[in-house]
Amino acid sequence: MSEPTPTEKMLIEWECTRLVNRFNWLNDHGHFEAAADCFAPDGSYLTPSSPDPIAGRAALIASFSARPPWTFRHFVTNLFVEAVSATEARGHSAMLVAFNLGPVNAPAHVTAAFSGEVDEHFVLLSQGWRFGHRRGYQGIPLGVTLP
Repeated sequence: MSEPTPTEKMLIEWECTRLVNRFNWLNDHGHFEAAADCFAPDGSYLTPSSPDPIAGRAALIASFSARPPWTFRHFVTNLFVEAVSATEARGHSAMLVAFNLGPVNAPAHVTAAFSGEVDEHFVLLSQGWRFGHRRGYQGIPLGVTLP
């Protein structure tokens, strides 16, 4: 396993950061098939709401599609990505998830929120960087109720 150069590390970290942001945008806007494509074919996602990892494209799409039809927004912060090799990276981020209990893409009115953290494992495939595995941890329910 060769050690990436500083420039290669910077590119890996940028591409993986971009993947995290793309995934959250796609998921928030209901583009579940494209969100599932952010994972490697054998990629998995362990969320706070599932006792077992969700693995494979079909299972990921089914899981994303099963959530309530509310408007979600994931605000990612403190994202740190580190290249492990030229084909593997690890990351960690904190996030605030705000949602409206109304219909999808309802006007911006936060009715609830919680914080969380995510551990990420990235792998380089022929199609580019993908999630090998994600693990989300629910943090503090914030109980936001704004008019």
